[in-house]
Amino acid sequence: MDRTYFEPHHKKQLEAWMNWNEITCRVLFRGSEQGHTPQAFHTACDNKGPTIVLIKLGKGTLFGGYTSANWDSSNTSVVDNTAFLFQLYPTVKRYPVAAGSNAITKNANSGPIFGTTDLIVYQTGVPPGVNSISSTLAATYPFVATPGNAAIQANNALAGTVPPYGLADVEIIQILPSTFGETPLVHHIDLDCAPDAVEKLRHEVSCWEPSISNLLVTKANVLFVGALGAGKSATINTIVTALSDGSGIRHIAASRNSTVSVTRKLLGYDLSKLAKQEKTSKLAKLILLDSAGWSGASYPGMDLLLDGRIPHDNSVVIGDANLFDSRGPTIRAELNVTYSDSVHCVVYVVPYAQLANLTTYCQSLIVLIDEVTSRGLSSVAVITGIDADELVHKRGVFAAYASNELHEARKKVASELRLNPGQVYLLKNYQEESQPNLQVDALTLFFTRGIQQNVDSMFDSIALGLQHIRNMPPKKDK
Repeated sequence: MDRTYFEPHHKKQLEAWMNWNEITCRVLFRGSEQGHTPQAFHTACDNKGPTIVLIKLGKGTLFGGYTSANWDSSNTSVVDNTAFLFQLYPTVKRYPVAAGSNAITKNANSGPIFGTTDLIVYQTGVPPGVNSISSTLAATYPFVATPGNAAIQANNALAGTVPPYGLADVEIIQILPSTFGETPLVHHIDLDCAPDAVEKLRHEVSCWEPSISNLLVTKANVLFVGALGAGKSATINTIVTALSDGSGIRHIAASRNSTVSVTRKLLGYDLSKLAKQEKTSKLAKLILLDSAGWSGASYPGMDLLLDGRIPHDNSVVIGDANLFDSRGPTIRAELNVTYSDSVHCVVYVVPYAQLANLTTYCQSLIVLIDEVTSRGLSSVAVITGIDADELVHKRGVFAAYASNELHEARKKVASELRLNPGQVYLLKNYQEESQPNLQVDALTLFFTRGIQQNVDSMFDSIALGLQHIRNMPPKKDK
């Protein structure tokens, strides 16, 4: 990659936010060399595809934005559900675009504009310098204010108190097309339903352990979320079945077709403990958290759950539309939770039957998606019930996986949930079957391996950041 103000750990963080294993970049524009003007920006950057806008201030503050849309001089606004604003130094923060909002504005007389006032570079009629950069986070890139003056916080969220420090430089970094031919964040596995191949994959998934050790994380907490009847409990049963010895279907989580949620508690299934009950050597270092199906877009208590306040006894009672309600015990309120207590990956469960109504279905998850992305958690999606697809009946589960129709379904779900298509999986859950099926097991193991690799990528990014902090020189006494 060209010389840029990125440090390696900054690039790794951006890759994780963009859901790509590795991005290939080129610096299109550097204001200090080509001129801090709208004209210089448009000459260098129009119609170049996905870009990162990177701004460095004299004090070292590093912030900016990403969009997958082209910049040009058309004086139009564009919806881009993958766009986000960020700060990389002195803190690491990400502000994803609100779904369906105009993420960027293309103005011939200005540089890059994100939202309306969220980030404006090279304002019209303002001389080059720090005053030509402005940022006030608004509804397009929402943030949660802490107690105090919310207006001041909105002004300072990205750049801090800018004027005393001055503008050091602006870079526009192109994400080269070769990136999109690379393997995305979830590495592809050659699907093979031959018995030996399935057994090899089962062994890899079963032997997995979290890649991070300096935070004492020995197991990954995986939260399954979705609407009523999406198939969360059935998916957990299918994972346990695929990881077992193949002697029968496992039904550890209650599930059935219903208009109300069968799961009435936040239930945790520790697969390494279940291994003893299932009489296998190990089932994987995963704790699968099953939640009630939701019928609305409000999730009381979800912020506490994502922060690591998971009940030790997994006994919080939940209602059909609420995560927590008055019938259950108080959620853990102590402040000394550790990173091992946190949710490490969120699985969005999307039933195949909802593909025709996908936008509405995914809109009900937007609040949750914002919570997950703001915390930098890993996430994947799974489309359950693909056996309802006509192609599956004609070709079988395995052949249908590679069909254009289901590939397009994965792309649609990825776009709505702000994921990469490689993070969207297809699944046929075990329901009434009496014996396991190699094709179903192969798809399930592929999906479970994807969860593990997403978690590992998040842990690797955290480890790089911690290493960078340890390597920083000590501050000198003034």
